[in-house]
Amino acid sequence: MKKICLLFACYLLVILGCDNSGGGGLGLPVSDPALPAGNITGFTFTETTGYLQVGNANVAPTQPVGFFGGVAGGAYPFTFELVYGIGAADNAMFDIVGYDLIVGASALAAPRQYSVRVRVTGKEGGSFEKAITFVVIPPPLQINMVPVTAGKFQLGYSFCGQRHISGYHNVTLTRNFYMGRFQITQREWSWVMEGNTNGISRTPSAGYSAPAGSDIQELRPVEFVNWFETLVFANRLSMMNGRTPAYEMNVGGQWVTNPALWGPAPAAANSVDVRWDGVRMRSGSNGYRLPTEAQWEFAAKGGTLSAESYKFPGSNTLDAVAWHNINSRNGGSARTRQVGALAPNELGIHDMSGNVWEWVWNRTGLFNSGSTDPIGPLKGVSRVIRGGSFAFSLVYPDGVKSPNFYTNFRTVHRDGDRAYGRAVVTGFRIIAYCQD
Repeated sequence: MKKICLLFACYLLVILGCDNSGGGGLGLPVSDPALPAGNITGFTFTETTGYLQVGNANVAPTQPVGFFGGVAGGAYPFTFELVYGIGAADNAMFDIVGYDLIVGASALAAPRQYSVRVRVTGKEGGSFEKAITFVVIPPPLQINMVPVTAGKFQLGYSFCGQRHISGYHNVTLTRNFYMGRFQITQREWSWVMEGNTNGISRTPSAGYSAPAGSDIQELRPVEFVNWFETLVFANRLSMMNGRTPAYEMNVGGQWVTNPALWGPAPAAANSVDVRWDGVRMRSGSNGYRLPTEAQWEFAAKGGTLSAESYKFPGSNTLDAVAWHNINSRNGGSARTRQVGALAPNELGIHDMSGNVWEWVWNRTGLFNSGSTDPIGPLKGVSRVIRGGSFAFSLVYPDGVKSPNFYTNFRTVHRDGDRAYGRAVVTGFRIIAYCQD
């Protein structure tokens, strides 16, 4: 019996990734000769921080899938079965069929970390139990994006004569890029941030205000996210969609792009984290990222399709293109509104004025960082935000008319906030370069 149990344990090591390191990860190696890669058709397996990420872009959310990879001819001398009691909700989403753990449609529709316990029983009576923790990765989330052709423009200056106090100068953008047609929504944020290990909420916007009129809550822009957290979102989305992540952090002397290895994102007031503040863009990556300030303003002005003749993105009439403190109320208080409801600019991009401020890559400072593909100052704790928000009012509470109301929504207006700062008026959108 000892010999048989040892044999069972050996097979358990192969199938369930048991090891003596105490790491707890499934760690299923597709190259293991006992489990050929051909038995795992269409799946990718990546061990990150002890969990198994399971992804299969070819499987629709309505189809159950198995990820152990069936073994032809029943070569293993034992059977699998689920042991209930770890969590009824989780167990109801899975089943064992032969040598496959079947991931049901309800699990694929709710991507997150799951735990199940499997009992492995030998043909002659010996048995073992193993708790398995893994992450179900959904099919790729596709962000609606529009192409922006590179070109030249005057950063900080508009045709109507408005300029920002930080100055302005001629800028050349040399790379075409895609920009999000809409601000990142609460639905998109929740989908991508499920299961993150950085202490970041999946629902940061919950509870601040109810949707106005027929607006759908999940289609309102995500808000109350800080600059650091947007980097985690961008890299996670890139990894989900097979792109090379745009951001990397120095962790123990190694530059890594997987946010799961970055640790908790800074959020406390006046918190300074050298590692997070030192995150840099990875050379040659095609992953999703925040736009630079120059890319944001160029796109807001309509790119090469515009003569830079508008005060606001795509219009000289604020109400046509921007949600602000007056038109966002719908009989109640001012609030964010569902993305894409107002007119777009010449490129087809919505809400680049109003609704929520948008984080960009640059640190605050003068426009003096170069005229070709500028990325802003290299030092500083505050980051630029662009576009204005729903909170700006034409009239102050004391009845005095605000002299800067329209200024706040101009394509050339800029402001800033500490990178760790969160506000109900701040969100973001993303860009990406063409895939090779």
